[in-house]
Amino acid sequence: GRVELAIYDVAGRLVRNLVDEVLPAGFHAARWDGRDRRGLEVASGVYLYSLRAGGQTLNRKMTVLR
Repeated sequence: GRVELAIYDVAGRLVRNLVDEVLPAGFHAARWDGRDRRGLEVASGVYLYSLRAGGQTLNRKMTVLR
């Protein structure tokens, strides 16, 4: 099904979409290089990620340390 994985800053602004496609069932991995949509490195701090798949949404925090 359709899978969306996006990174947001703490103000709720979209930093980058990592995944936005239809994927088959099973294990998948995505890696974020710490860059925004323009290719610039983001600052150290707290970011949020949102994973949407199968009609469910998972939101979690993560920390970027430089």
